[in-house]
Amino acid sequence: MPTEDSVSELANAVQDLAAEGDELFKLLAEMDTGYWTQVSSFKHWTTWDVVAHLHFSDYMALTSLRSADEFRTLLANIRDSSLTNYTTDWLAVDGHPPTGPELLERWRSMFLELCEEL
Repeated sequence: MPTEDSVSELANAVQDLAAEGDELFKLLAEMDTGYWTQVSSFKHWTTWDVVAHLHFSDYMALTSLRSADEFRTLLANIRDSSLTNYTTDWLAVDGHPPTGPELLERWRSMFLELCEEL
C-alpha cells in the first residue's frame, strides 16, 4: 500500500519530469529544422532519432500503465520484428516518417498524457 510520502515523492518526480519535458519541447520547437537530421556524437543519432526514442518509450510506458495484456502484446510484436523496425513502422504516417516538427508535436502530446496518468 502506498504511503503518503511515496505518493508525494511520485507527484514531485512527475512534476520534475513535466518541467524537463517543457524545457526540451521549448528548445526543440525553436531549433532550426536542419538540426533534426544532423548526426550527433551520441551514438551517431540525430535529434529526430532521440525524440523518436523518447516518444516510443513514452508509448511503451503508457501502454504498460493502461493494460498489462496490451503491454505483453506490444513486447511480443517488438520481439517478432526488432525495436528499430517496429518503432519506424509505428511512427510512419502513410508509409513515411514524420518530419522533426511533426514528431515533436506527437511526442509532446503523448508525453503530456503520460504525465497525467502517472
